[in-house]
Amino acid sequence: MAYDNTVVRNTPKGAINENEYQNVPGTFFIQQMLIQNQKGVVVDLRPLVTSFTLTEELFSPVIMFNARIRDNINFFEDFAISGQEIIHLILHKPIYNSIRGKMESIKVDIKFLVKEYPNYVKTPQSSIQEYDLVAISDFAYLSLLKRISRSVKGNVVDNIVKIFEKDLNVKTTVVLQPCTSSFDGVLVIQSPLKAIEWLRKKAYDADNSPFFVFPRLGQPNIIITSLANLFRKKEYKEYYYRPHANGTVPNTRDAFNESMTKIINIKSNIKLDKLKQANEGAFASKTVITDYAKKSFFEKIFNRDKDIKLNKNKLIENSPWGKTLNFIINGITSKPESLTNIPDASRTTVSTNSNSNSSGNPNSSTLLSENLGHLKSYLSNIDSVNHQIEVYGDFKLNPGRKIKINIPKSCNLEQYKKKVNTHLEGDNDVDKALSGTYLVAVSVHTFSDGVYKTSAKIMKDQ
Repeated sequence: MAYDNTVVRNTPKGAINENEYQNVPGTFFIQQMLIQNQKGVVVDLRPLVTSFTLTEELFSPVIMFNARIRDNINFFEDFAISGQEIIHLILHKPIYNSIRGKMESIKVDIKFLVKEYPNYVKTPQSSIQEYDLVAISDFAYLSLLKRISRSVKGNVVDNIVKIFEKDLNVKTTVVLQPCTSSFDGVLVIQSPLKAIEWLRKKAYDADNSPFFVFPRLGQPNIIITSLANLFRKKEYKEYYYRPHANGTVPNTRDAFNESMTKIINIKSNIKLDKLKQANEGAFASKTVITDYAKKSFFEKIFNRDKDIKLNKNKLIENSPWGKTLNFIINGITSKPESLTNIPDASRTTVSTNSNSNSSGNPNSSTLLSENLGHLKSYLSNIDSVNHQIEVYGDFKLNPGRKIKINIPKSCNLEQYKKKVNTHLEGDNDVDKALSGTYLVAVSVHTFSDGVYKTSAKIMKDQ
């Protein structure tokens, strides 16, 4: 199959091979990008791909591969594309190892199964056709073809691990902070990944924080860990939003390292919507429980200031959980009231059967009723402020990483210093409302025009 070299638009800039790189921050090297059709024929897809992305999320174990194909060699017909193709991708990204004093390569080796080819474009006047290729992790493809139905007993995370290993042939890594929730129940007919997500929502640690199940580029295992454990981790990296280089000489190792901590672009969703958060149970909530076995009806009140252990134990340095929320609303009662004392803002009804736990474990409804207040508070607060940052490509900027960003004040610093009568030393020129520690929720790794960049959605509460 002959290629026209004019279509090669995504030649990496600054990479000669996987062992030799120039000091270009967005450089990468594609060792291989192979596509195999249903007949077993394998060809190199690189000359036809103008750009591609890899997407990983904190809320899903699936990695997605999207590629834009520019085809002027009749590849679609001659290769007999049918939607049953396999993609095998091997990438390299250079980093500077400060201990060894040299550049090293991070490798990503991953396979995908094609899901669809959307957005096909072809014009009568042109001999070129363009289309997108969407592929997903192989186990995700398998999951969509399988249905499971069985009873589950005991620890929730243990049951998640069993589904991954037994039904999807995927290895997992459970990171510290063990799951403390157990229950007996039944998985009704559904795909393995849907069953995993159903179980994940019922997994809590000793701090009543929820668990997440997610992938990381370059790591073969799916990671299972709690939100509290992610916050306890050390910060992966510190990033700076600044327009110019900080005195480094261009095209040097120092300039490369500085560029790798630079925020190229930032967009923010500074919602600060306390009313929405209150309605979602961020500060207080009420769970109305009906126990059919005992024919009883009672209410469970959640108050974030009293019930979030992370706030009391101060396990997280500079944690958003450590902030005392004191939103005063006048006129609701005869005296000012705090949102943490208004549980009716978020009300949920749960039906349970206390006689169903003869084995010693509660059923899923009972487990939910015991932890629902904490769950709603964690999930609502963690996404109350989020940014979309773009940095030079980094395979290790993954979901679940804790990072720190530094955003400058929006003012003339000299005039500001005179106004507040300070010298703005250290980090005093930083906008403390927007800067700080964040958790990466989504990472989109984009390879376009020969440059590798990572766009990350980062989030925290406020």
